[in-house]
Amino acid sequence: MPESPAVRTVAGVGLRRPFRGPFERWPHATDLLIALIAIALTLSMWSSRSGADGLDMNSFVGVGAWLCAFIASFALLWRRTHPLQVHAVVLAVSILVLVSPMPDGIVALSVSLYSVGRYEAQMRASVAAVVATLLYLAFDLQLLTAPDVGDTIAAVLAFTLWYAGRRLRFRGEYLRLLE
Repeated sequence: MPESPAVRTVAGVGLRRPFRGPFERWPHATDLLIALIAIALTLSMWSSRSGADGLDMNSFVGVGAWLCAFIASFALLWRRTHPLQVHAVVLAVSILVLVSPMPDGIVALSVSLYSVGRYEAQMRASVAAVVATLLYLAFDLQLLTAPDVGDTIAAVLAFTLWYAGRRLRFRGEYLRLLE
C-alpha cells in the first residue's frame, strides 16, 4: 500500500507531518495579499464616506490620503519581521489622518495590532503598543467625554485583535516546547 505524502516512516514508525496551509508556505505572498486587501478596503471605506471629492487626485488632500493609505498598507509587508516598527508607522499615519482633513480610518491598523501581538517577542513592547493604540482610539472616538456603544465596541475590538495574536504566539511557543 503506497504511503500518503503526509506520512513518513522512520524505523517502521509512522510520523505525521503537520498540515501547512498556503499562508504558512508562502508568507511573503500572504503579506502582499493582506496589504492589497488593506489598501482596497481603506480606499473603498473612504470613498463611501466622503464621495468622490474626498479622494480627488487633483487636490493636496486627496494625494495625501492616497499616500497615507499606501504607506500604512504596504508597511504590512514587514509585519512578521518588524512588528513593532510597522505598528509605529501605521499608528503615526493614523494620527496624521486623524489631525488632517482627510477621510478617517485605516484598515492596516487592525492588522498591525494583531501582528504586534502575534510576532513581537517582548511582552512590554507589545503591551506598550496596544496601550498607545487604545489611547489613540480614546482620542479619536472621544471615549473620555461621551462614549457610545459603537466607540466602546471599537476599543474592545482593538484589544481583542491584539489579545488573539498574543494567544496564538503563546500557543505556538507551547507547541514548540512540547515537540
